[in-house]
Amino acid sequence: MTSINKNDDSVVPGGDNSLQHLSIDLPLTTDDDNESESPPRDQATTFQDPLMENTARLICVQGTWCLEQDIPHKKKLDAIKKFLLNKEDIIVSSFPKSGTTWVQEIVYQIISTRSTGCLTGQKRISLDEDFPYMEANWENIEDIQKRPSPRLIKTHLPYSMLPLDLQSGIGKVIYVARNANDVCVSLYHFSKTWKILNYKGNFEDSFNSFISGKILNGPWTDHVLSYWKHEARENLLFITYEELQKNREAVLERVADFIGLGPLSRDEMDAVLHATSFQVMKNNEQTNKDFLRVAGIFNDGDFMRKGVAGDWRNHMTSEMNDVIEKTCLEPLDPVLRKRLSV
Repeated sequence: MTSINKNDDSVVPGGDNSLQHLSIDLPLTTDDDNESESPPRDQATTFQDPLMENTARLICVQGTWCLEQDIPHKKKLDAIKKFLLNKEDIIVSSFPKSGTTWVQEIVYQIISTRSTGCLTGQKRISLDEDFPYMEANWENIEDIQKRPSPRLIKTHLPYSMLPLDLQSGIGKVIYVARNANDVCVSLYHFSKTWKILNYKGNFEDSFNSFISGKILNGPWTDHVLSYWKHEARENLLFITYEELQKNREAVLERVADFIGLGPLSRDEMDAVLHATSFQVMKNNEQTNKDFLRVAGIFNDGDFMRKGVAGDWRNHMTSEMNDVIEKTCLEPLDPVLRKRLSV
């Protein structure tokens, strides 16, 4: 059984004494949206999880934990903040394993079905080509800047690190959140599959990392709240994985209206519903990212695993669920908690 004392500093970022820490100076541009107080804003803290490959060190920058080799350096982060958006640009953001690929495909299919904008007549290469991963070290900000509008962009950064233009109402961001329990389970399976992490721990080990906040883009609560507090902005659409599961058609209408392409006709809606169903996406090499397995980046297994809500019940004890409730969900307001309920 898992037991975590809320008074123990292991449940806050940077407080797990079982991991070796190294503080390094890394001054970064910040703004008032970043409310994290640990670690200090002018430092980055790294650690090596003994259950991951030696190359897979995590680094905490401005309160967010990222894979060290992928974290954008100061120059890249500043370039993202200064990125010039157009009013038609669409950023899809989420905490990892929350439905990012699903929402990317929904946006792509709505635009493609309407045969408008930059996707008209283009041969599709991959979803990763359609949506450059803004902060990834293999992406060039200048190349993304040169793309024609509407530019489609993916990110896992918290709201405070996104382009400043968004705060001026320029560009649009769609954020998808998912129940913390299911994110925790999905991250575990993903970490076992992704060779760069090659995670050797069991689910309880992974669960404790999730609770501590020392996970990719963690802590989960901070990430979700960074967007939720801007939910009233006209250029931010906040949706949940659970809403997509319960009534995907209603969410598709909201997305289409938000990006200026609604309402969808019956034929258009049916086409997008079909293309964004889990089975179709799992059989689609572009959305299931078969190239990752071919390139040897993934172990055996699919990028898209189950596509269901509530699978956490097959992995977590009632005690684990109580810890998630106290650590991750209690800080959320009741409206958001209800929207994330399974």
